[in-house]
Amino acid sequence: MKKIATIATLIMCMLSFTLAAQDLSTPKKEADKKVEKVKQEKKKMKDAAEAKRKKMKDEQEKLTDKKDELEDDAEDEVNTLTSDAEATKADYNEKLKSATSKEERDELKEEMKEELEERKDELKEVKEDMKEDMEDMKDEMSDAKDAAKNEMKDGVTRGEAVKNDNGLSGKDLGLKRAADAKAKLNKKTDELAAKEAMVKKGRVRIANAKEKINTMLEKGEITQEEYDKKAASIKRAEINLDKLEASIKQGRSVYARQKETLSKVYDDGSK
Repeated sequence: MKKIATIATLIMCMLSFTLAAQDLSTPKKEADKKVEKVKQEKKKMKDAAEAKRKKMKDEQEKLTDKKDELEDDAEDEVNTLTSDAEATKADYNEKLKSATSKEERDELKEEMKEELEERKDELKEVKEDMKEDMEDMKDEMSDAKDAAKNEMKDGVTRGEAVKNDNGLSGKDLGLKRAADAKAKLNKKTDELAAKEAMVKKGRVRIANAKEKINTMLEKGEITQEEYDKKAASIKRAEINLDKLEASIKQGRSVYARQKETLSKVYDDGSK
């Protein structure tokens, strides 16, 4: 009987130790679960931050490409206008050589002066447009960078994050920027029409220049070497004019898409 009691006591002790061990392991398991959950949350946040960084980098690269494209288009326009001015000057110099009176020479000089002033004004306008486009692009890149940083910081949207335009923020700021952008696009579209007129005038001048040097060569007024030199100059002007015309078409397409996008933003936001 005493032996049975001893065995029973041992069994009770073993059960007590087992239950105690289970009680100790339960908090540890809960703690491990919490640690694992924290690790998963950190990984999720890290992955999200990495995705946002990649998105920001991609957007910056797109804007940089757009900036380079604008610079190339502006350079083409400058080259076209410069070549056009040189061709105009050369054309008038040829006319001056053929002038038979002082009155005719004075008239040609005045015409040349007016033409070159026109080319100068057009060149100035192109450079001003380029400066304005670069400033707009700089603002756009800065806004995109700030918006991405704010989004990574606390998840807010660009409209909620940016507050720097006369105290406007959120929807009001977005509407103002959309209206400003529409006004700029309207101005640029009008400028494209003026450039198209310039291209048409350039085509006429090039056609006249080609006809003239062909006639001069046929009459023996210039040598083949002189003809080739003039023809090469005209060809350069024609190539630059082609580039300008292509950039105008591209500009119209881009501006039309941007106008459509802004109209949706402006109209939807104003409802």
